[in-house]
Amino acid sequence: MSREVGAVVLIGASVRAMAESAARSDFTPIGIDLFGDEDLRAVCKSCRVVSKSDYPRGFIKAAREFDGLPRAYGGGLENYPDVVAALAAGGPLWGNDSATIARCRAWDAWNSLAPIHGIQWPERHQAVLNLERGRKTEDWLVKPIRGAAGNGIRSWEGEPIAADEFVERRREGTLRSAVFVASDGGAILFYFTRQLVGEPWCRASRYSYCGSICGVGSEIERFRLVERMGKELARAFVLRGVFGIDYFELDGAIAPIELNPRWTASIEVLERIFGFNVFFSHALSGGCPRPPFLDRCVAADRSEYVDAMTDLRCRAVGKAILFAKEGVITPPLERRSFNGCELADIPASGTSIAKGEPIVSVLVEELDVDDATITEKLKNAVEAVEWRIYAS
Repeated sequence: MSREVGAVVLIGASVRAMAESAARSDFTPIGIDLFGDEDLRAVCKSCRVVSKSDYPRGFIKAAREFDGLPRAYGGGLENYPDVVAALAAGGPLWGNDSATIARCRAWDAWNSLAPIHGIQWPERHQAVLNLERGRKTEDWLVKPIRGAAGNGIRSWEGEPIAADEFVERRREGTLRSAVFVASDGGAILFYFTRQLVGEPWCRASRYSYCGSICGVGSEIERFRLVERMGKELARAFVLRGVFGIDYFELDGAIAPIELNPRWTASIEVLERIFGFNVFFSHALSGGCPRPPFLDRCVAADRSEYVDAMTDLRCRAVGKAILFAKEGVITPPLERRSFNGCELADIPASGTSIAKGEPIVSVLVEELDVDDATITEKLKNAVEAVEWRIYAS
């Protein structure tokens, strides 16, 4: 498209990737997040930074400057329905409203879902007394009700849990994240990635999300089962716009563990592989026209779509978030880096970053390579970027 669709306010902990997708779709993004990174400022008409001490209610005040404009939110805000309601009062909300996220983010929201062959819904309890005697504590995780990106998760050791926590049966297998768009009471699956969690070479804590991988391969049967999962959750919770589901891939089954009713971190990996801009689909929830690529997604014969997507997967893409191994003052960093990688979420030169905080995202691409190969290339790139940052 050559015309400018219009301005849209993007709000969340980090909105750089969503802003780039919006800009490629010919929207004019206005970014409000916690970092105000250099590449966010480069793509946005305006940018506002909310201090971490004012999170999340500081977003409400910052967004008032842009009342009347449509807005969409990213990671973290699904845990604050009151904040989302306040943002929606200032302009049209693209995505799921406060009532929807309150429903689907309730700790027991999954308990009423009907059994489906091949899908293992999560087993959760809020009171430890609900667990049968004799169950091993190592089989369970404690999770915060207002959790995001794996923060606050720990192994359960038999201790009482707080009112704002719940316990969930631990799953084993390959952790993946699928991206959908809710449409007409159902859901369309774009594709899925493998999640990176707690990787030591990213300096991430044990359960923290630290990246996404998508190598070359064909998984048509898994595609259909994952799409069925998304359709069921979209129907049960009446979802709108783009959403994601994190799940474990088991032998012959999948086990979802998290529903993210908003823009997700893995979307930019899929955009790079398939060449479409997912933000257009999110804008559908606000009444924008359907983009041409989505018409292909909803074709009656989904096998044709899956075959076409598989054919497009000649490019493997990896994304990782590098966390600070110790406090650091960032040197000048550029988007195009070295060792065949690209940097994103780039802090301004001279930014002080504390131990454990994210520094920068690293992205790599390669033609016709598998998951293991692109992961190794990403690991090498992250290590080289870290050396450069700390050696400066």
